[in-house]
Amino acid sequence: MRGAQPVQYSGMQLVEAAQALKRRSPNLTVRVNTTLNRVTVYAPAGVFRPVARAAGVERLVESAYEHERTPRVRFDVQPRTVSLAAIRVARNPYQVVPRLQVRVTNPTGAPLIFTYSCGGSLPVRVADRMGRVIPENSGGACTEELNSALIQPGQTLTFPSFPFTKMTHLKPGPYRWLIEGQLIPFTLTP
Repeated sequence: MRGAQPVQYSGMQLVEAAQALKRRSPNLTVRVNTTLNRVTVYAPAGVFRPVARAAGVERLVESAYEHERTPRVRFDVQPRTVSLAAIRVARNPYQVVPRLQVRVTNPTGAPLIFTYSCGGSLPVRVADRMGRVIPENSGGACTEELNSALIQPGQTLTFPSFPFTKMTHLKPGPYRWLIEGQLIPFTLTP
């Protein structure tokens, strides 16, 4: 993770919340999750929420099942104007777009774990202005390494990027960066 972030709840508060849940409902399986800074309960929210509310610890507790779905983050890709001339002289497919970056923001009200691979980069694809992916590959490849970062509510992390799409044959005009289903407009200039 890049930079330390203050936590909302202390370890002692989380342990006390877990103990309060177990006193009220001994059959609940609970874990103090220091990564998410919450007490994780292995039960659907409808089962444990009344217990957590009665124990006065509802704000510190969440269901483990809430994290089975991939958290929805917001992506922003920079730059928004790219020079075709610079792309055509680049020799390395990982540096074809100078200073290409992906910013990942947590728009939720809770911390989330963002997983990524590709050696710490977040590669993008290129789509036309209608959102159709341009299929030709740039020759770039990724490692199998899996990383994760904790993103606090409202926090933005910035990652280096490169396009998986071969861009040298494109014509100047409007295009879209594509990352995990999100389209971000950019302009390709001569």
